[in-house]
Amino acid sequence: GTHCAGISGARNNGFGVVGVAPDCRLYAVMVMRPVPGGRASGKLSWFLAGMAWAARNRMDVASMSLGSLAATADAPCNAAYERAAQALARVGCFVVSSAGNSYDDPVPPPRRPWVGQPARCPGFMAVAAVDRRRRIAPYSSRGPASLGRLRGVEISAPGSDVRSTWPGGGYRSLSGTSMACPHVAGAAALLKQLRPTWSPSTIRGRLRSSATDLGAPASDPTYGAGLLDCHRMVYGR
Repeated sequence: GTHCAGISGARNNGFGVVGVAPDCRLYAVMVMRPVPGGRASGKLSWFLAGMAWAARNRMDVASMSLGSLAATADAPCNAAYERAAQALARVGCFVVSSAGNSYDDPVPPPRRPWVGQPARCPGFMAVAAVDRRRRIAPYSSRGPASLGRLRGVEISAPGSDVRSTWPGGGYRSLSGTSMACPHVAGAAALLKQLRPTWSPSTIRGRLRSSATDLGAPASDPTYGAGLLDCHRMVYGR
């Protein structure tokens, strides 16, 4: 959480790192608990409660670097997640989620390389991770193509070896679509600051239309619309 928060909004204070939207206000909504191995886990009901809190308090952007594997390539979106996302959209909140880190999972158990939950729900903008050479990260979940634009990978952002804030006042480099997700959330915050009346769907469209195309021409199941481009998003060039 601290690492993702720094990516979105670390202050421009002359040391450490600077977030995508350094003047934004951050709200930590804890929906997971630590488990052995430095990881965390949570229940669906906890995630939904966090989204409900964000709706009640009229957040502008919800960044969700979490998720679970989809059982099959074309598994339906979790309806509870989608209802929660639509409730957020109705109060003007734009929702971003990490696509998942399952593409290079070993076999067995059965590989589930595709976009997970809740990222595959239409109400969430699913974010893939790229490295500093603008190549898709080997772990970044993708596809299948049958999911379509609003259910598959929609945009890409830096996710490999990203240096950001760490508990205790330090800094650390981590990799994952969880690191890519807050880049897009920060970009959405910039747009909301620039255009306060813009709806979540308008912000989403602007993020897509200003992205730098990668991979196959136009939108594709690996990179979505392409790499997030904050300069073009704001200045139109």
